Amino acid sequence: LLSICFAFSNLFSAGMPKDYYDGTDGLTGEQLKSKLNDIIDGHHEFGYGSLWEQLSYTDEDPNNSNNVRLLYTGWSYPKSNHGGGSSQWNREHTWAKSHGGFSTNAPAGTDLHHLRPTDVSVNGKRGSLDFDNGGAIYTDPDGATQCYVDGDSWEPWDEVKGDVARMMFYMATRYEGENGEPELELNDQVNNGSNPYIGRISVLLEWNNQDPVSDWEIRRNNRIFDKQHNRNPYIDHPEFVSYIWGGEAPSLAMNSAEALTATSVKVTFSKELTEANAENINNYTIAGLVVSAADLSVNAKEVTLTTNTQAEEFDYTLVVNNLTSTDDDEIEANSSVQFTGFHLVEALVSINFDNNSIADWTIYSAASDHDWRIKDSQYLEINGYGADAASEDWFISPALNATDYAKLKLKYSAYSKYEGSTFVVKVSKNYSGNTADISSANWTSFNTSVQENSQTWEEETVDLSTEFAGNNNIYIAFYYTSSGTGAGTAALWGIDDITVEASSTSSLVDNDIQIKGYELGNYPNPFNPSTAIKFKLQTANFANVAVFNSLGAKVWESGNMQRAAGNHSISFDGSALNSGVYFYSLELNGKSILTRKMMLIK
Repeated sequence: LLSICFAFSNLFSAGMPKDYYDGTDGLTGEQLKSKLNDIIDGHHEFGYGSLWEQLSYTDEDPNNSNNVRLLYTGWSYPKSNHGGGSSQWNREHTWAKSHGGFSTNAPAGTDLHHLRPTDVSVNGKRGSLDFDNGGAIYTDPDGATQCYVDGDSWEPWDEVKGDVARMMFYMATRYEGENGEPELELNDQVNNGSNPYIGRISVLLEWNNQDPVSDWEIRRNNRIFDKQHNRNPYIDHPEFVSYIWGGEAPSLAMNSAEALTATSVKVTFSKELTEANAENINNYTIAGLVVSAADLSVNAKEVTLTTNTQAEEFDYTLVVNNLTSTDDDEIEANSSVQFTGFHLVEALVSINFDNNSIADWTIYSAASDHDWRIKDSQYLEINGYGADAASEDWFISPALNATDYAKLKLKYSAYSKYEGSTFVVKVSKNYSGNTADISSANWTSFNTSVQENSQTWEEETVDLSTEFAGNNNIYIAFYYTSSGTGAGTAALWGIDDITVEASSTSSLVDNDIQIKGYELGNYPNPFNPSTAIKFKLQTANFANVAVFNSLGAKVWESGNMQRAAGNHSISFDGSALNSGVYFYSLELNGKSILTRKMMLIK
């Protein structure tokens, strides 16, 4: 299980629509499988050549946005380092394309749910083998893989066995032989050859339970839904596996937790819960927060917790006990999952070019007859090669209002082929919106880090906060120039997925208290046995400092009293406590506005 916790944006992660699996309740076996097929087919289809770009997004390394994470090894390779050479990554058909003869043709041959980045030589060693346990450990020229192989089967490393199984369940559900598509099935043998089968299903069922759904899979499923517009039901509902193919049902576990607002957290479970235990607030503890309500959803697999105000972008740990599923399974004691305190992010503008429209953006050419244009309803492109003159071309946003925001970020993807020209991002606060005034406006330039002739899509983030947050009438432009019209003086550039994210540095606690202007910290940290907890109040107020252990139990508080505006220091003595991690919160009028972590080491 990839034990990685992801802090998903509350706006930009394309989560599952609430009605996506409508009509599946009460179904099992072939009826459920058929209904799921109806739900997930008819999705967007990609050309095989575009998969470099798509996989660079779906399998992006969460620890390095310039890299992809490889399936069978967990290695992290640069997005641009793809192809067929040694130490490069390529496009692995997890359901081997020879098992059904669909080759690289859409939809099965380009379906993102089973296409994964893999090391070229590791992929070659797996070949078209079925999946099974056993064999000899495979050591690649680039390093040990923790995978096993023999003459008729491949066993991936433990971290992705469940991922592989759920991809196979998806393929056997999505492709039922309709409309000329392959009819793919799971069986319990190896050496399936060119037949449209993958085995062994008994082993895949074991792997599905050994390696439960991870945050990585959920993230990837959401990203595929962004692009391909369908989902893997066995990631969203792991219990569907046993409903269709039998085997041991998955155990009750937490799949994820996500802050919905500054005072609510959605917790998702692998099974339906019994209402009495699910809505008992004593079964949930969050260090640094107080859970005041727990509401079970209609589908009985989600619980919304009401808390006091979370600290923005702070990593919390939710600990759960005494929950039971409707089939009498009990969750493991002290089950835990992390989530990040709510941080409101809004999109001031967001555009891709899938609908062949630039919306209210402006294309303006100051020189040359080769302008920005939409390419294949997928992205915006410009190429000054062969133009009538050296290029100077603008792609300009509508006016943006960031008056109410303290943070402002531009995000986009860029691609380059050939060399000799580039583009810069330009931002202005005094452009009139009339292209006749473009040269008289003041523009701040931000260079792109995407290299010329990169030949791969790369994501860029530009922090505009310092100069432009808090301002109205902001214009953002992509400005392309070339020094000529021939080879070496004019290059091709593409841009896509442009978004301007805006957020505040403060969360509202009530109508007149904001975090901005308040401070909280301690010194020394780590400490033994005492430390000074220091805080700053923006205005005079009733303030209290509370300390919690890692299970969320309050172990000390300073006392709620009227305190003056300015700096304060309170001594905390941990002599009576055990070594470990503790959390402390600054509370105003009984509401927590800031939470920090400290460590007692004896």
